[in-house]
Amino acid sequence: MLLGKVFVSLLLSQLVSSPLAAQSPLSKQTTKSEEQAKVRQEIEKRALALVDEAIEGAKSLKLPENRIRIQLNAANLLWLRNEARARALFKEATEYIRELLGEIDPADPLQSVQLTVANWLRSEAIQMISQHDAKLALDFLRATRQPSHSAGRYYGSIDPEAQLEIRLAAQIANKDPEEALRMGEENLSKAFDHEVMNLLNKLQSIDKSVAARFQTAILNQLRNEDLVKNPSAGSVALWMLRSSLQSLRARATQTDTQAITEFQPQVSPGEDNLKELIGILLPLLLNNTQAASLQYRGYVINSRVYIGYSMDMLRQLQPFMAEIEKLAPMQATALCKAWAQFEKNNEAVNGPMGKIRELLQSGTLDELLESISKAPADMRDNLYQQAAWKAMNQGDTERAYQILNEKISDPMARNQMLLNLDRQKLTRAGERANLDEMRRLLPRLPSIEDRINVLIEFATSALEQKDRATALQLFSEAQLLMGNKAQSYSQLYAQIRLAQALRKIDPARGFAIIEALVAQFNELAAAAAVMNGFDVQYFKDGEMVVYGGNQLVQVLQQAARELGPLARGNFDRAAQIVEQLQLNEARLTACLALSESVLSTESSNEDSDDAETESNN
Repeated sequence: MLLGKVFVSLLLSQLVSSPLAAQSPLSKQTTKSEEQAKVRQEIEKRALALVDEAIEGAKSLKLPENRIRIQLNAANLLWLRNEARARALFKEATEYIRELLGEIDPADPLQSVQLTVANWLRSEAIQMISQHDAKLALDFLRATRQPSHSAGRYYGSIDPEAQLEIRLAAQIANKDPEEALRMGEENLSKAFDHEVMNLLNKLQSIDKSVAARFQTAILNQLRNEDLVKNPSAGSVALWMLRSSLQSLRARATQTDTQAITEFQPQVSPGEDNLKELIGILLPLLLNNTQAASLQYRGYVINSRVYIGYSMDMLRQLQPFMAEIEKLAPMQATALCKAWAQFEKNNEAVNGPMGKIRELLQSGTLDELLESISKAPADMRDNLYQQAAWKAMNQGDTERAYQILNEKISDPMARNQMLLNLDRQKLTRAGERANLDEMRRLLPRLPSIEDRINVLIEFATSALEQKDRATALQLFSEAQLLMGNKAQSYSQLYAQIRLAQALRKIDPARGFAIIEALVAQFNELAAAAAVMNGFDVQYFKDGEMVVYGGNQLVQVLQQAARELGPLARGNFDRAAQIVEQLQLNEARLTACLALSESVLSTESSNEDSDDAETESNN
């Protein structure tokens, strides 16, 4: 042992004194890390320049919705790097949206379309801003609010503006629980739903005294609600009762700490209030016959649906009947009677189905098939499909196909189920890396994009197993299936997926696929301009609506985002591809999507790997 220590000591001393120490693996690794950091900084700088280009270019766009959306996305992207500028962009967008809303003419036949676009923009802005600063989002919400028409709202409906305020209050609670409480109390009567409980949960974790006051406000609101006519309020009452009973039980046992964490609130409303809460819920839980014409949020709820709703609530209370019996014995007796009657009725209706469910879990296939043959006719196809999956899971593939071919009466449903079975077999083949089985089953898939996706999945799996040769072969087969041009949107998405899969193994081919897709986008955009309005409204006032939700724009955005990881190995190539977009509005949109992908946290984590792969290819 001593000789070993001496040897190690001598070796270390030689390494330290030797000139070669400067070239040690650790030193080389440090140098490499520094170089990679410089590359990342340069790429980030160039991505931010693209953001600047998009912001400046947006000023020349005709459509206010295009300008606003580019501005919002740029602000969202800049927040972590230049908060002051991002705030300025968000505030500027606020004014633009206010102007857009103010210019809508109620007499215009397109008023509803214009209002929908403006509200989409407003909703997107609130969602973006709230991720960074809930107070700023609240200011935006209030600054862009339209005149309320709540006077004509039906009982039990939710005011979306109030719901948004309560949602933002939960975010504001981190910094100002008193302000969050005030917002919650102010909007309670207008948006009495799950967001109320989310806010109570948040206040619980921050300031229990403030949470207790909000809980009192919720109880006061429940006293004024008709839970039979307002199921949202009933859900709030049920949640509060269940969580309080769980906390009560956990405190009594002092062992169920996990349950205490799972169910909130931990501030108990007190036994008297709990008794009252049970009484408030009782009419809803026992009212199984009066809902034939019940209206909820503009819809008529038939009695069968309503009974299912009330019984589901009663089912959720079953684990806490011991606590309910101690607090309110008379109400507990009524609840037990209602539950017993429900179980009796349920058994009469669903008894045979209970047997089938049991056989699906633990019975033999023959027993299951015999039982299904006696089930209601309208349920058999679905049950036979489940029997086929049972056979498949047991490894009896041929029996599974036999069941579907012989037992399913609807030919369309049968073909769809057989296709699902083929896909399941392909998945199994992938798990076993059985390429021969995969190639045998592949032609059974009806669409080219399905086949391409399967090949990509197998290739990706091979790559994970370090089988580069097989992966490249399968990627080549997928690309061959694609042909020179996509024939559908689904094929375009398959191309993007292939480029994504090739990112690390062959980035040059990934670039080539996206470049070809951009060229096809230009052709499709020109065709869309001719067809505009016949199927989809791609253009408005001669400008493409770049955030309109149509598939053409979505393909563009996804392709540009896929350029982000590739750009970390060759930014110039990515930027050149974006420049090939002929429409200015499309190019600006792609600039932002590319920048977002490059600057994202997830992308940064892959920088070194992608850069190294590109350099090796």
